[in-house]
Amino acid sequence: MTGDYSPPPSCSSSSSPPAPPRPDPPPPAANSPAAATRSSSPAASSTPARRSSSGSTRAATTPTAPTNASPAPARPPGRPIPAPRTPNRYSSRNTPGDPNSLTDLQRHIDQFVIHYDAAGTSRQCFKILHDLRGLSSHFLLDLDGTIYQTLDLKEKAWHATIANDRSIGIEIANIGAYPLDAFATDAIPAPDPHHITTPQIESSPLAGFYARDKSGYFLTLPGWLGDGGYRTPDYLLTYPRPSRPLPITGTIQGQTLTQFDLTDAQYDSLIRLTATLCTVFPELRCDYPRDAAGRPIDHALTPDQFAHHHGLLGHYHVQQNKLDPGPAFDWERVVVGARRLRASR
Repeated sequence: MTGDYSPPPSCSSSSSPPAPPRPDPPPPAANSPAAATRSSSPAASSTPARRSSSGSTRAATTPTAPTNASPAPARPPGRPIPAPRTPNRYSSRNTPGDPNSLTDLQRHIDQFVIHYDAAGTSRQCFKILHDLRGLSSHFLLDLDGTIYQTLDLKEKAWHATIANDRSIGIEIANIGAYPLDAFATDAIPAPDPHHITTPQIESSPLAGFYARDKSGYFLTLPGWLGDGGYRTPDYLLTYPRPSRPLPITGTIQGQTLTQFDLTDAQYDSLIRLTATLCTVFPELRCDYPRDAAGRPIDHALTPDQFAHHHGLLGHYHVQQNKLDPGPAFDWERVVVGARRLRASR
């Protein structure tokens, strides 16, 4: 979820508050024409007729307000009623030609934006992304490698602001990357960016999702997430581990961050999905943004770079205030694996 999405504007963009509710009108006087009309109308009272002791029937009467009754007090103004909002969490792409044509869509889609969800599990991600934030992504990738498709690729998901119209988005289950000072102690030397380090994680959100044994770190879950909702039975009982056993420290947007890697199952599934998307959409190249030395660019692209990039990219490549998929994400592993898979087909 990748941090801060930009949902479409509300249907009501006015900043001025609505007018307060009008006060109820005073009841009509007993001898007024309105009162006479009301008392003579069949619907004026729902009180049934009653039979007197002499056997004759007389209509039950409803007391009327005295002629000197004061007007009813005005109701206090309540909270403004929010404008109605579409139940959709997506919209239509601005695809030239026929939006339902695969051929036209293949000319239009040329980016694959990768996020970590910062929720830890795909089940929790969907609750937050869809139910609470009113946003969307085409795919969710859970810790056990299960891929959920939540939106037709012809639709525009709300996941990466300016990239939405030309991109496909995926949310990868991973609790995220955090500043190193959240883990640092006097016993830990300064980190070497892009190399494995062993910071203390007990004071960070990472502590609720990872525990350590003699073989390194393995995945666990805070109790409030229950069983995680994994499709793999008893998944946590297998002690799943990040692909690299220790936390990874690196730099994104100029910040030094620490993150655990994805699982091997996640990489395997992502490689297969990437190979498929790059095959179906020829404008989507199987590569990522690189600097002059061929390394992954670790900050937002310039407008010109973004406009001309056709391929995979991170959320942080699109927006300066984003960090996902984080410093632990292995771009080369995904791209090389997808290329090999395509070549073998």
